[in-house]
Order: sequence, then structure tokens, then C-alpha cells
Amino acid sequence: MRAEQNVVALRKAIKARNGLTFKGCIFHSDRGTQYISQLQIALIKELEMTPSMCKLPQENAYAERVQGTIKYEYLNPEMITEENIQRKIMQILWLYNNERPHSSLGNRTPVEYEQYISSLDEKDRPQMTVYKWSHPLLTEMPVANKKEKRSKKEKSQH
Repeated sequence: MRAEQNVVALRKAIKARNGLTFKGCIFHSDRGTQYISQLQIALIKELEMTPSMCKLPQENAYAERVQGTIKYEYLNPEMITEENIQRKIMQILWLYNNERPHSSLGNRTPVEYEQYISSLDEKDRPQMTVYKWSHPLLTEMPVANKKEKRSKKEKSQH
């Protein structure tokens, strides 16, 4: 995978938005070399997007799950063209938010859940839980600063 392919795809997305800006949008990715390349970073800055990356690939699982659901349950590659992609995206957003029940929301759609929460007194509303994948490399110190401890014997061999 190369950064040039990402840049081409992002430029196509810009064109498909018919002049609408990406300013303020979040560009989330794992730490693949194509995403940390100077070419990709420069385009994200040019578009005034906010970059978002995980420290370890396993952290990306939540975003990958949503993308996988959309890709495998809603997209039929034979039916997607440059001419209809905007309409298809809007259709997918509608289905995902208005018709698909989510088990984590008590088998309600996101829209139904939002309406349910809004109907409750503030004191009765459930507290939001943000799940974070926990790993010693993430919680103890930044990955780049972590040093391995070696025994005296190992040190003398190097």
C-alpha cells in the first residue's frame, strides 16, 4: 500500500463532495506507512483535517468494526459508481442509523436510542462509557520511549 493511492482516493472524495470542505473532519487511520507519509500528512493539513491515529494496530478495532459492517452488509461493489456513490452513502447512513438495531443500544437504532435518552430526565440518563483497549505499552509510557530491560549477561553480549 502506498500513500499515492490514498491521496488519489482522497482527491476523488473531494471532487465527489462538489466543493464542500473537509475542514474540521477527522481523518482516522492506523499507523500504516501510507498514512504517516509526508505526502498524506501534507494533504490532511492542506484540507484542514484533524489527523487521528492509534499507537498500536489493535486500538483501531472499533473503527474497523463499523467500516466492516458498512462494507460487508451495505456495499455491493457492482452497484457503486462515481455517479451514484453520494446517493449510496446517504442510503447507507439512513439504514445504519434508522433501521439497523444495535445490541449495545438495547436493540434500538441509533435514532431510536437518541430519542429514548432525550425523553429521560437528565439524572436518569445512562452514563456514557468509552472503551479503551488496554495494553502496557499504551498505559505505562509512549511506545517510542519504552526501553527494554536486559540482564547484565545480555548487555555484555551486545
